[in-house]
Amino acid sequence: MTEYTAVTDWTTITTGQKVRATRDGEHLEFTVNTRATASGVTLRSSQSIVQICTYDRPEWVLEVEKVAVVLPTEPGAYTDSDGDLWRCNGVLWDLVGSTGGWVMAGHILAPALPFTRLRPEAEVVAEFASDLLEFFQRPGGGLTTHENDVRLVLAKWAKK
Repeated sequence: MTEYTAVTDWTTITTGQKVRATRDGEHLEFTVNTRATASGVTLRSSQSIVQICTYDRPEWVLEVEKVAVVLPTEPGAYTDSDGDLWRCNGVLWDLVGSTGGWVMAGHILAPALPFTRLRPEAEVVAEFASDLLEFFQRPGGGLTTHENDVRLVLAKWAKK
């Protein structure tokens, strides 16, 4: 069963969110079609599209689907949805350059989602090298006369 939480500020509703509109015991479940504004929100379902406005339909109560906040657990450096730099030790998160300290709670970090892990160059090169060698070693891949040259170049870049 889907859980919902009441919305007090309509402008926090975003495109694609699942919303339940309730009036007099009637529940309508929709997906948000356009970003909500202070005056209302456009909702769509497979059957209909409804414009619900706070000023002309105050009888509607909106709730958004509760979505579990899932944070990465791999230690490392990350950027958030605004491009800010974070570091994670596997459990706690720290916004680099802030004075707030380490945080753990997903609901505090939820507005910063999604996080993108920044990978060390050597790790990316090693993955690329592995994929490249695998490609060239396939039948007809072409890695015969220059195999040692390719391995030397890949080894050089894996050290950077």
